[in-house]
Amino acid sequence: MDFFKHLLIFASYAFIAAVVAMVTPSTFPVIDANLALVMGGLVLVGSMALHEVFARRERDYATARRFYSLQQAFMQLKEDVGVVRRTSLLLEEALELGPDGKPKNIGPDMDKVVAEVRVLQSLIEQLSTKRAIEQQEEDKASPVNSRARFNGKSMPTRAIGREGSAGREGPAPIVRPLDDEEVLDYVRQGLRSDRIDLYLQPIVSLPQRKVRFFECFSRIRVDDSSMMLAEQYISIAEKGGLIAAIDNLLLFRCVQLVRKAQNNNHNVGFFCNISPHTLMDRKFFGEFIDFMGDNTGLARNLFFEFSQADITEKWPDIAGDLERLAQLGFHFSMDRIEDLSLDFKDLARRNIRFVKIDAGTLLARRPDDLEDEAEAKDVEGLVEALTQGLNDNNIDLIVEKLEAEEDLIEILDFDIDFGQGYLFGEPRISREA
Repeated sequence: MDFFKHLLIFASYAFIAAVVAMVTPSTFPVIDANLALVMGGLVLVGSMALHEVFARRERDYATARRFYSLQQAFMQLKEDVGVVRRTSLLLEEALELGPDGKPKNIGPDMDKVVAEVRVLQSLIEQLSTKRAIEQQEEDKASPVNSRARFNGKSMPTRAIGREGSAGREGPAPIVRPLDDEEVLDYVRQGLRSDRIDLYLQPIVSLPQRKVRFFECFSRIRVDDSSMMLAEQYISIAEKGGLIAAIDNLLLFRCVQLVRKAQNNNHNVGFFCNISPHTLMDRKFFGEFIDFMGDNTGLARNLFFEFSQADITEKWPDIAGDLERLAQLGFHFSMDRIEDLSLDFKDLARRNIRFVKIDAGTLLARRPDDLEDEAEAKDVEGLVEALTQGLNDNNIDLIVEKLEAEEDLIEILDFDIDFGQGYLFGEPRISREA
């Protein structure tokens, strides 16, 4: 078909060149037949050159489209291989041979592995559905835009800057400005290439500073030397419909990490934040609760964390699911506290065992930060009532974002259970999940 199309185009401009050579002498008497032939030849040669230019552009675009399709197929295959690899590791762990030469983890442990694989499958189905929608949108896009996406931002730019919350052991955060499309590209690549890393920040007992818990964070690794922090991609990933996939993957890896910690007899707890997007994904969260029902032994070391806004505003929608988790023995933590007038008994009734408050909120009681000493005493009394109410209802207080020794000295005036912040340790990449 392409051959006949190009043959027709050639015939068209060859006919025009012939007309120029034959008609020009009779139309313009000053031009003789020889000059007319030269003009016709120039028209023919020029048309052939233009034809070649446009034909090459068309071939280049077709090649780019085919290469882009191959790249997408490769990413799909790479993701599927990653799933198979993780699944095989789970099965290998479950079928580890004992001294008698038989699988020592057969039985209930195998049921756990099957449940874990089912959760993984649900996550991959979610990513595949999202990818299919994106592919349909790309197919509808104009050729120029498709080629721009293919050639534009597929290769990440290495960041050069100060160390961030990754610490010395992990990649440094990207410090240059990122536009929304670039962030979405990095998020998609991270999900497809298994580059969503798990970071841990210690939570210590006060005043002993002994590590009791870790909070889990997700970071997207762009390349071996750079990554994106949560604040760089969360809002954009929410708009792009990708945040639920990131949250679900973080949940899954937290479970794996807790299981390994228990197997190694590490008596520490882990806080895993659950966003409203995951809470509202009823299908996945329901399957996740079923999965946790097969892993109730994790409850003593795994705590699910929600924001104060989610607890207060979305409780009618999420109460059933959280009550199911509570019945399985799991406890909850509430962070991002904006209103200190808490109903302590209601928190205890909702199975909340930890409350996280920003150090800046407690340090606001200092007289030099307030208008007068009377106001400072009012705030001080509010904080004392807060800590007393939490203690009376068996709820531990964690003061987060502690950055300096002088801040720690200030808050130790109150009955503070635990502290978290750069003063005690930066988030570090987990090598176990």
